[in-house]
Amino acid sequence: MVVNNKIISNNMPKKINITRISMKKIKLFLLVSCFLYASIAASQSLQDSLITWKDKVEYAKNRVPDEEEKGDSKYLTLIDYTYKGVIESESVKSAIIDSMLSPDAPFPIELPPIIVTDTTYSEDRRTITKTKYPLFDIITVGKAIEAPYLIDRDKLRQTFNYAVRVGWEFLETEWSYKGVKYKSIAIVSDEGIGVFFDQIFFGITGGITTTSKPITAEYSPFEP
Repeated sequence: MVVNNKIISNNMPKKINITRISMKKIKLFLLVSCFLYASIAASQSLQDSLITWKDKVEYAKNRVPDEEEKGDSKYLTLIDYTYKGVIESESVKSAIIDSMLSPDAPFPIELPPIIVTDTTYSEDRRTITKTKYPLFDIITVGKAIEAPYLIDRDKLRQTFNYAVRVGWEFLETEWSYKGVKYKSIAIVSDEGIGVFFDQIFFGITGGITTTSKPITAEYSPFEP
């Protein structure tokens, strides 16, 4: 595999909580197309239009990055992919996971993201919208395992065991990120609204969260 062996030299990466990822983020990846392939403003409508796994993969391959977009997702581009077939048995599934966990396989490390906060006021409510733009580096599984504060290989295997399912299909993918090429494995399926899970963006998330609260007598938007 063609990989980038550089070690993160700035911005301390976040420790990866594999248990939390397996319960929340993996389910998100299996249900919707990854945030990395949609502009934040149009992500939901775009996801609704990408029905099959091939829709999602072709969108990732053909999208034109927005240079004005914040964060690092604009630098991750799918160059090409090769269909490898159906995951026909537990032994095939195990071999795929072994490949995903090989020392030179690519592995993304999430860095502290860019958070943009916008607050609006209505007559009696305060609405806070937070937009998360991911920042990340890509190293190898071997480098990540050497730094035990990043990942635990056994727990990562358990998580991939959930994400890779007999009866689904898999691809070999080739990516470009900040001028470096990587080869990876993607798990795909037309189950639900389509699955496109690639280890190269494992655990990298972004998006919009909105909270709305009533304005009380004790709170004033003009307070410092």
